[in-house]
Amino acid sequence: MKLNMIPELIAKYQNSKITSINDLKPIISEIQNLRIYFDIMENYRGHSLESYQLNSGLARYNKTPSELSKIENDIYNKFYKLIKTKKDYIREPFTQDYEGYELKNKWYSLFQAQHIGLLTRLMDWSIDWRVALMFAVENENYFKKNGTLTIFLVPGDLLYHDRKIKEVSSKTDPFTNSIDMMINTPVYMLDDKFDYIGEKRIGRQNGRFWVQSIEKSVIPLNEQEEYKPLLLNLIIDGESKEKIKAELETMGYKIDWHYYRKDEDVDDEIKLINKVHLSKNWLYTLLYRILMLKKYIKWQKKK
Repeated sequence: MKLNMIPELIAKYQNSKITSINDLKPIISEIQNLRIYFDIMENYRGHSLESYQLNSGLARYNKTPSELSKIENDIYNKFYKLIKTKKDYIREPFTQDYEGYELKNKWYSLFQAQHIGLLTRLMDWSIDWRVALMFAVENENYFKKNGTLTIFLVPGDLLYHDRKIKEVSSKTDPFTNSIDMMINTPVYMLDDKFDYIGEKRIGRQNGRFWVQSIEKSVIPLNEQEEYKPLLLNLIIDGESKEKIKAELETMGYKIDWHYYRKDEDVDDEIKLINKVHLSKNWLYTLLYRILMLKKYIKWQKKK
């Protein structure tokens, strides 16, 4: 086994331009073959624009770690109050029979919240390169503009599957976590008779979550020295996006199925919660207060 296989392969393809799925397949095959020799797992993330950094939704704003820590708690608490009034949005599967069940439910709620649109310190990845590629090419507003597909070769000791995440989630609050983890959360219900939107999106997208301390999460992953050697960035040719999107659709990769939607009003409320805390525009706070007043009036009429 050649110890320099990974750096050589990344150097070989770094910033290669992709104009079709056929361009991509041999690269993916070589990347996947690394698992024969190394304890790693490749994860994929697609961006519609080349200028986007590898960071979480929460970290895209120019805030200090302490500011983000407060914002993180505030928006999650508002989100949680909202979502508890809605049927089948967030499922909390753990009861008092489980050790640390409240913390475990908080982690599991956060995983679902990330996929419903709440800004968190989590960063979405997928183990299915076609899903990530779909997100890089699906937005027609960005046709003709280059996007990216990033491959992250995650070391085995940072992969947190069912057993390892159970240990962490029963003892550690997600908002005080300091461990670098790529989390493969179990999705406990995917049966069609259950309609939990967050779970469905995680399952359909083969979703994984990269999480770090709030201090590290403000630094884009592509700027963190320890992980730079494990990141392969591929350029998705803007002129080829429409064709690639059509190719993916013939393979069954369509945004409407993978990004399952349920209630546009709830989606808008979640966006407003994000903006209230992360935008400097006072108008969002006013709109949120008006929304809460309308809800209160509606509730009073039902009494």
